[in-house]
Amino acid sequence: MRDRLLRQTGPMIKVTSPFAARPFARAALPYASAGALSGVPGGPGAIPDLGPDLGPDMGAGPAASLLPASPAVPRKAVGLVLGLALSALFLWLVFRSIPLDDFRAAVGRADARWVLAAVGAFGLAFACRIWRWRLMLACHNPDLGWARCSVPFMTSIAANNVLPFRAGDVLRGVAFSRWLGVPTARVLATLLVERLLDLLSLIVALAFALGIAATLVPTGPAGLHALSGASAGILALVACAVALVLLLPGLFEPPVLWLLRQLAGRAPGLTDRLRPQVAHVFQTLATLSDRARMLRLMGWSLLAWTFEACVFYAIARALPDITAPMAAWVAMPVGTLSTMLPSTPGYIGTFHYFVMQTAQAFGNPELAAVAFAVLVHLALYIPATLWGGACFVCWMISGRIGRQPGARPDVQPAVHPTVHPTAGPTDCPAKPPTEGPTR
Repeated sequence: MRDRLLRQTGPMIKVTSPFAARPFARAALPYASAGALSGVPGGPGAIPDLGPDLGPDMGAGPAASLLPASPAVPRKAVGLVLGLALSALFLWLVFRSIPLDDFRAAVGRADARWVLAAVGAFGLAFACRIWRWRLMLACHNPDLGWARCSVPFMTSIAANNVLPFRAGDVLRGVAFSRWLGVPTARVLATLLVERLLDLLSLIVALAFALGIAATLVPTGPAGLHALSGASAGILALVACAVALVLLLPGLFEPPVLWLLRQLAGRAPGLTDRLRPQVAHVFQTLATLSDRARMLRLMGWSLLAWTFEACVFYAIARALPDITAPMAAWVAMPVGTLSTMLPSTPGYIGTFHYFVMQTAQAFGNPELAAVAFAVLVHLALYIPATLWGGACFVCWMISGRIGRQPGARPDVQPAVHPTVHPTAGPTDCPAKPPTEGPTR
């Protein structure tokens, strides 16, 4: 039996917690796979799994120690070295012709009132994102409140800012199951839906921005305006495709399952791992694909990214050397999409280079464009890290004193909600009969 489990699930991975009475093993928790621990430093995979649910003990303590038995260090090391090299390259491209004294003077001329407005817009943007995630999780635990959802959400953002391999995403998906009272696989599935919503919002913003660029960007290389217009059209088509996946996931499930069946003959082990992941993703999409519910999620996504664009615009207005502050609306989607490139934690270098290039494309001076990129990064990085760090401390204190806010110490939170027998494919599960975390 043990050999068959090992063949299906891979090498043993022990998960221990300073607040738990016993260790967790790979055979007992089939979800604690190599892929699920990919974002943890030293973890072997690249993308978190969306496999079977974890038990309620997974969230017993915040400072879990995840120790792979046979880590694939070389692949992670190569990714880390590549990210560091690209960050260094882009930083050199940004500052190679900028005198540091002039740069400090340009940053020093920033209007503090506009900088504070940028920080306020940042807070509103992330408040909208947390509420959007709360709407997705409420289908599995209706008692979840905004404040409780904010702890794992902001902790993961702060972790992504300081740890490599997007460790924060894995932390939010794996370690907070008990805190949220939601099965781990469902939490991870909401992260994928969240990514699709963000991608849709960014594509819409970039298509709109490129349409603006086609008319407002000063005359440049031949074909720039035509390329901008054509790119906006292509991005609009991609946005429609993403919207269809979110609104009508049933149209895409049969072809995906067909591809899995074709893959089964060539890679049965990989297919066995992907099948439960795909099932959880489409189940979550089906739960959220009710038109009214999904439109609300899309609305919160667009509102969140609009507030984030306001951060860019407020910083542009704060710098008197920025002559074309409208560049900020284009810099937001361009700079955000640039974070998909390998880089250091916090996206240092890649983000600065593409934001600077966008600002220069609108005719802003190079020195002002560099100051703009640096201040925008700081306005996004510092508040997120401080906010997330405070949430992490709150989580640690809660685990250290042996209680979870809103839940009795003698009651295990419900992590396997019961679906109401009359619920359809687009209905949220009914409230679990067992007691779980409350507001």
